[in-house]
Amino acid sequence: MTSNAFTTLSSWTTLVPVYLFIIICLREREREREREREREREREILQNANASRPRRERFSGSVLMKAQKVPSIPNGERHVIITGGNCGIGKATAVELAKQAMHITLACRSKERGEKACLEISSVSGNPNVRTMTCDLASFDSIHRFVENYLQEGLPLHVLVNNAGIMACPQSYTKDGFEMQFGVNHLGHFLLTKLLLKTLAESATAGSNSRVVVLASLAERLGKIDFNDLNFKSYRVYNAWLAYGQSKLANCLFSKELSKRSKSGNIGVISNSMHPGIVDTELIRYAFPLVMRGNLPLKEIRPIIVKLLGLKTPEEGASTAVYLASSHLVEGISGAYFEDCQIREPSLQAQNSELASQLWRISEELTGTRD
Repeated sequence: MTSNAFTTLSSWTTLVPVYLFIIICLREREREREREREREREREILQNANASRPRRERFSGSVLMKAQKVPSIPNGERHVIITGGNCGIGKATAVELAKQAMHITLACRSKERGEKACLEISSVSGNPNVRTMTCDLASFDSIHRFVENYLQEGLPLHVLVNNAGIMACPQSYTKDGFEMQFGVNHLGHFLLTKLLLKTLAESATAGSNSRVVVLASLAERLGKIDFNDLNFKSYRVYNAWLAYGQSKLANCLFSKELSKRSKSGNIGVISNSMHPGIVDTELIRYAFPLVMRGNLPLKEIRPIIVKLLGLKTPEEGASTAVYLASSHLVEGISGAYFEDCQIREPSLQAQNSELASQLWRISEELTGTRD
């Protein structure tokens, strides 16, 4: 193959997943439009029902919106850990759970950014029980230190939100030698959850399971788990989007297997994965490195791109995570995949029980957590 031909092939290999991502964004926007049409039809039905009732029995115009707000579990001294809670979806999730009087621990790589986020979350929510602890998911040592420090305090843990992540970053590796996206998005959270699983189980009570919420993505459909070259070091040419897809597929499979093992072990921990939508956060900084910057001269373009791609706000993206972390309606549901607070069907790969079991075993070996 000539050098020009190789360059052309490499360019297409890089661009195809980008086009697929754009297609996913457009599909997401169309689905949101369909959901809005459904809400409009519901409003029309409600208005017709109002018109046919005596005036004193008519529904309030806010009933439909109130119906979308699901009841939350009694919180009391409920403790929550949110990875990457200093910005984006994680921060928005922390705000909403803090408003429910939960005790929030932000597991953040940057202590300074974590402390700043804590002040903002406490100010918005009125909840002083928000703190940060250092945890770098790209370092197994850092994860172990975080868990050791948390356990030394003797606190319970009722909800773990595995939120932090990296998307479509340049080829790089974690401190332990793993491809960055697979290492952070999957292995880091796998290790963290394994180390905290006993505490989660012990914190469960009759009628109130502890919960693990795994932020996956529709991009799992781009992924393929290649156990012979998980790190794109052997024969696979690194592609940022395919690596991201692999890590998100791993998230879905991890949650599914965790649910299965919790059920078989009869421990009170439920686990569900979710697609938050395509959200306007720092996560997409590598996807659109120029357009998504806030500096001149491109900051005027950013809102246009956000609108064209139909990106959600962090608060909208966090809604399903908040639902899975706090709603009564999720109690007893485990091993499912959610989008917009509804159970959806992921790809066939993400439903493959044998693949999920194999990934779990390999992940235990890679993280040194085999029982």
